[in-house]
Amino acid sequence: MFMFSKSSYDYRSIKFLSISSEFIDKLLSRLASRKKIKTFKKKYKNCLFITSKSTLRKSFIKKDSFLSGPTLVLKSINNALSLVSNQIFIEDWSSKIFSYKFFKNSFKKDYLICGIPCFKLLIAKILRPKSDLILLLMNANPAYRLKQIRRNLGQYPVDVIREEIPFPPYLQSILLFLADRIILVGNDHTLNSYLKSGWQKSFFNIANAQIDSNFFNTKSLLKEKKDKLFYCFPASMHGHRKGLFYSIYSWIKFFKKIKELNKKSPTLIMTGNLPIEYENYLRIKFGENYQQEFNIDFKGWVSAQDLLDIYKKCAFIISTPLEEGQVAAVLEAVACGVTPIISKDTGITFNNYQYVDNYKDNGKYSLIDALLLSYEKEDFFSEDNFLKEKNRVTFLEYYSKASVYKSTMSLFV
Repeated sequence: MFMFSKSSYDYRSIKFLSISSEFIDKLLSRLASRKKIKTFKKKYKNCLFITSKSTLRKSFIKKDSFLSGPTLVLKSINNALSLVSNQIFIEDWSSKIFSYKFFKNSFKKDYLICGIPCFKLLIAKILRPKSDLILLLMNANPAYRLKQIRRNLGQYPVDVIREEIPFPPYLQSILLFLADRIILVGNDHTLNSYLKSGWQKSFFNIANAQIDSNFFNTKSLLKEKKDKLFYCFPASMHGHRKGLFYSIYSWIKFFKKIKELNKKSPTLIMTGNLPIEYENYLRIKFGENYQQEFNIDFKGWVSAQDLLDIYKKCAFIISTPLEEGQVAAVLEAVACGVTPIISKDTGITFNNYQYVDNYKDNGKYSLIDALLLSYEKEDFFSEDNFLKEKNRVTFLEYYSKASVYKSTMSLFV
């Protein structure tokens, strides 16, 4: 019997969710293949934007404040929708209360709906079956995500906490089936997670994530001297999806190797939320004082300015997630002159770059291989154009060319 009400999921539960999600996703993608691509109008009378109100609200605060990647994405969407509709109603996706505006003009045809995957978006489409629907995605396919987590559990058998699982896992597949067009924040690797399930490429518009170029002033940051012994590992919430266990296991093996060679010890700076369930497992596995023993400096939640100071100090950033749309932290770090040690699942495109395998030490190119190389050579991966110091100034510019705003506006004739 599968217990989906508990706070975490074991391997059997993840396997069931993974297989069922993949089946439903492929079934709905086949049905969706019969749909024709809809052409959107230039102007709508009404638009309903279902999003995170608190995240969007941050985009209207004073100019010198830091804006996160998701905030900038939602701001771009909001700006585009404001231009193509006479009235825009913003509904908070997480609130259990429905506003009056949510139901207003429910049966009118001249209506545009846009939003992130949530139940409210599904209900809005059911109430307005003839309305046009734009789905905003900032992650890889949930079926792919679950498959990755299932595979990861084979290496690191730590139960997955509820917050890491897209639940219900079938909701996004249903919304994909109902959507007229999809804005996907990511790259071709992210898109592939959908195409492999049979979703049509023509329904997707790929957009790059955005970073706050006002806050991350690349020209001045490149002058900062990096400490080659410092690595950073930022995440909003550490866990299976963010590659926590693979990264920590690899770091400890790397650290031990450096100690054996009697060389200067490196330091890993971690930021974000580390769930107590995962912290307890790591303490049991590596000892109560594993952070001190292996030079892991866990700072928890930090301010934007503190994060910037970390980027100024660190030479390398580690990011080997199981799936992402596009990891904004990596973009921000690279803009600050930090060298990335990343897997393809970060959703970030580099040419002439050796991506890290995000599962096993004996993969094509393991994280331990990359860490040892970074320690020995200090300037590895510099053959990529974006990672050469003189070109990092253009990195921010590149990640505005295929912006979310432009991708959204291109849908309207």
